[in-house]
Amino acid sequence: PAILQAGTSGKGRDFAARYADAVFAIQPHLASAKALYDDIKRGVVEAGRPPQACKILFGVQPIIGASSAEARDKQAEHNSLVPLEGGLAILSGHLDFDLSTLPLDTVMATRTEPKLQRMQTRYRSMTGELLTLVSALQDHQYNAFVFDFAAHGGNPGLTTLGYREADELRAAIETLAARSDVDPQRFGVWGYNLGAYAALGAAENDKRIRALVLDSVYDEPSQMVKVGVERNGEYARESRKRLGGAWPLPSPDHVNPSA
Repeated sequence: PAILQAGTSGKGRDFAARYADAVFAIQPHLASAKALYDDIKRGVVEAGRPPQACKILFGVQPIIGASSAEARDKQAEHNSLVPLEGGLAILSGHLDFDLSTLPLDTVMATRTEPKLQRMQTRYRSMTGELLTLVSALQDHQYNAFVFDFAAHGGNPGLTTLGYREADELRAAIETLAARSDVDPQRFGVWGYNLGAYAALGAAENDKRIRALVLDSVYDEPSQMVKVGVERNGEYARESRKRLGGAWPLPSPDHVNPSA
């Protein structure tokens, strides 16, 4: 009987090189498929077998069009029908790891969890660049849009810890809804901490937001101000003043100066 091996881990490749008659593999890019092919063939020779002793069978998902542009348009239409949370669920199932516990800007190739190691080749772009979780989702044909609130990333301004950020999220959704390559009535929002609070605010009156993934959401911004005062003292108090003193702060007696 023939021995067929599936999997791209180091142990799997070593087993294939030594014993397999064929390997079934799926790779997201032509370059990574060629690299896998060359690596297995090299291992076969090093194991003392002729390179043709082990065949490489790649699975493909073709998208057919009269031109490359038409095929990519079809791909974009297909991807727009898949919600972000669906992609997370599928990848989480493949990995046996709950990806919703990670922020979307997580650089996946630097994670050290054992369950995330077997798909390390999926965490890089065609040019070898490290992918964040959201980039990895896009690479697996799920649409995703990420942006920074005011005072985050390279954006100027002040944070309001959620009071005004919901409006920023609404503006982002309006911009996306105007595109011709997305369904303007179907959005999923994944928010972490401040983003989760803003997502709740935006979704309250926007029926286009069909799904929410909320990580470490707080009840109200005053909770975050209290945490900021306890950790950073006057910095957080100054932020409150700039925002018009919209919420109560704990008294100085409750601030730990050594925090």
